[in-house]
Amino acid sequence: SIWVFRTAPSAVKDLAEYLVDEKGFRKAAIAYIPNREWSNSTYEEFKNYLESKGGEIVHKCQFNGGFRANKCLNDAIKQEAEVMLLLPEIYQNSFDRALQIFDPNSVNPQKLSLLGGTVMYSDKILRIKSAENMVTGFYWHRNEINPSKFETDALALWKAQVNGRTAMSYDATMTIAEGLRQMGKNPTRKGLKQVISNPNFSAQGVAGKVEFDENGDSKLTPENKTEIGVLVQVKCDSQNNCRFVRVPPQ
Repeated sequence: SIWVFRTAPSAVKDLAEYLVDEKGFRKAAIAYIPNREWSNSTYEEFKNYLESKGGEIVHKCQFNGGFRANKCLNDAIKQEAEVMLLLPEIYQNSFDRALQIFDPNSVNPQKLSLLGGTVMYSDKILRIKSAENMVTGFYWHRNEINPSKFETDALALWKAQVNGRTAMSYDATMTIAEGLRQMGKNPTRKGLKQVISNPNFSAQGVAGKVEFDENGDSKLTPENKTEIGVLVQVKCDSQNNCRFVRVPPQ
């Protein structure tokens, strides 16, 4: 829709680059929902990036009523997959089926490396020890080494850490506020859309300027490219307390 502007960037390209450039893998399996828009479009986007880097999708599983985690894993391994990308959607059955992958994969002698779409960035994942080392792409994640002003201000205000959904909501709010400011008196929905669509429009966001391309997607700039659309990995301590930590940009 021409009325939609997305502050939340995709990290699908980063996942494909991590798979090939960092891990040296070329053969991937996918577990997804082909009849759901987000899951299928993310699969297609990942497939295109992977193939552009010389990789291929060697096996596909569907998160439907007949899904069996062990069969999905074993069939992928038979096709010489090295990694599996999990693309459930937020509705419960799909997400719960994705969670069934972790335990059997962790004890498989030929276990696969696991990647996840944005839905896998969830507190539920952090309760599963066998999910350790899964890498997922997300809109934004705290920078523990060099926190931004947004992070320190939010911590001072709420006495708690904020997450990527809060950060992208902040960017959306600042975008609307700046658009209204530029419009002046008598703002309208159509006028706001025209202001934000201007190629020269920008608003101050979590990681620098928020700008949009002709499709309404958030632009990656030298200022923000390491701060939004990031990769995170599940890491657990000796007490099995798990958390997401940033994967350093390559």
